[in-house]
Amino acid sequence: MKFQDLYNFANGLAAPVVPLKALTERIVADHGEVEAVNFYPVDIDPDILLGYIEYERERTSAYDAAFTVANIRYSRALNRCWRRFVCCKELMHVFDSEDERVNTRSRFIQLMSEFESVPLKAIRSLPRKAISTFSTW
Repeated sequence: MKFQDLYNFANGLAAPVVPLKALTERIVADHGEVEAVNFYPVDIDPDILLGYIEYERERTSAYDAAFTVANIRYSRALNRCWRRFVCCKELMHVFDSEDERVNTRSRFIQLMSEFESVPLKAIRSLPRKAISTFSTW
């Protein structure tokens, strides 16, 4: 499944608000890299971090093959609208390739450095258009 497929699915729903559950069910059904999605409220300071995603390998028994679970954790202090926004934003990370994930300290520092300056094309991890969009914030 590609993000475009999920986008078309969401636009095809008749509901005025796209249910987060419908998105997760669609991803689990059609996106082979993630077999389950869980959401957890956690005690984190929303002034520092609103939410994050962690991938874990799980299995239902010792005899089953391991499968990937996307665990999304969000600040317990968020109201319903912010919680929905943060969960949807983190859910979209299931479409990131391994090269696009910022899952180590060094990759995070590299990304922050790229936001501060426009790096040479050969070493940047985001397209120039995306970098220039961030610089206008």
